[in-house]
Amino acid sequence: MPEHVVTTQAANEARDPADVRRTVFEFGDARIELSSKDDLCLLKVEGLWTTRLGQEIEKAATRCRGNIGLVFEGIRRAPNAKTATKFDSRIVRVLKTLQTRCDKRGFQFFICKPPAELIDALKLFGGLDQFEIVDDISERLPPSRDLLATAPAPPRRGEHESRDVGRKIYSLDVSLQRTDSLEKELDSAAECVARFLPRSAPAAPGYEIAFAYRSCEKVGGDFFDFVTLDERSLGIAIGDVSGHGLDAALVMGISKKLINIRARDPSLRSPAAVLRQVNDDLVGDLDRKTFVTAVYGVLDLLAGEYRFARAGHEYPVLFRPGGAQHTLKTRGLALGMANARVFAAAGQDSLVRLGPGDCLLLVTDGLAECRNDKNSLYSRERLLFELSQADRGWPAQELLDRLLETIVSFANGSSQEDDMTAILIKRAEG
Repeated sequence: MPEHVVTTQAANEARDPADVRRTVFEFGDARIELSSKDDLCLLKVEGLWTTRLGQEIEKAATRCRGNIGLVFEGIRRAPNAKTATKFDSRIVRVLKTLQTRCDKRGFQFFICKPPAELIDALKLFGGLDQFEIVDDISERLPPSRDLLATAPAPPRRGEHESRDVGRKIYSLDVSLQRTDSLEKELDSAAECVARFLPRSAPAAPGYEIAFAYRSCEKVGGDFFDFVTLDERSLGIAIGDVSGHGLDAALVMGISKKLINIRARDPSLRSPAAVLRQVNDDLVGDLDRKTFVTAVYGVLDLLAGEYRFARAGHEYPVLFRPGGAQHTLKTRGLALGMANARVFAAAGQDSLVRLGPGDCLLLVTDGLAECRNDKNSLYSRERLLFELSQADRGWPAQELLDRLLETIVSFANGSSQEDDMTAILIKRAEG
């Protein structure tokens, strides 16, 4: 039986189950998910009901080391089934096997939120009164009534303890549903963020432009953009929002769009003016812990000049593969932190010229701040050293890919705390 292991971190029992280990078993047209927390085990089953599925449920239960809750979701009836119900008589044997296993080990077995088809099958085949059922009946009964509906047979444990375990099983199920719902929302948000960012580099005669974007979470706060201003002018921006998660992603989308809109405004004649206006747009709307760093500039494709302004972001680096490097240290405050007068006084336009074969690298701080499994920092110095080792004959995308490979190798599988974004602009030789 193929197995995929996923570990979920959450908060506390009734709201967000902490330290829940989730194991998924997939086979044919069915799926079983085993979630374990402390002495609670939840088996969630979905797919086509067959003899094989019943056997796999019993196998999965052998992995349980505590009280078991069984949940059926989306069970389908086999096309050649002899009965009109989605379940046949084999379901009773499966449930009795799980209950017996729990009894022998001194644990409880519950059927959680049984679908109507399961209740009908148990009535039909004689087994409904043999099992303890946990169901959300709060909408049908006064709040003072218990969520745990027990079988009429004498409880194997104290009534209070049985109810307590039942509530915990039910709470675990509800919490996992919330976690899954949040994961789906984050997946949707990640797709939305992806639509904000360019999917391909712009055409720039005489230049190669490559980029890379890696989020440390499903949604990140890094952004980059290319803005075609006219036949010879290309706006290029990169930025980083403080923090992580949905909040940072929201501010990222707003900031990226503001830079794009202001860059197209003909009355804003310089990159510094663009960033000043974006700062005016943002200041007052961000809390004290939120700010945006950015570099925005305009590449003159004919002159080979990149005129840019910096807002508290990582310094751009000019280098010739296999040759000298120059870190472009310029002034500038992060966006959203200071009023118009203070921000304007701190910023300025700067100009860098790219000769044949020269490369300009724009990055976010996630590259230099990557850490490995020994908590060592990759560092800006190492980043610059790797750039110095690059072969001038490599294409821009290969240069960038090889740089990122060194960072991934250094990290050695460690999760990162920051996003990584880079843009590499290489001017053709001759």
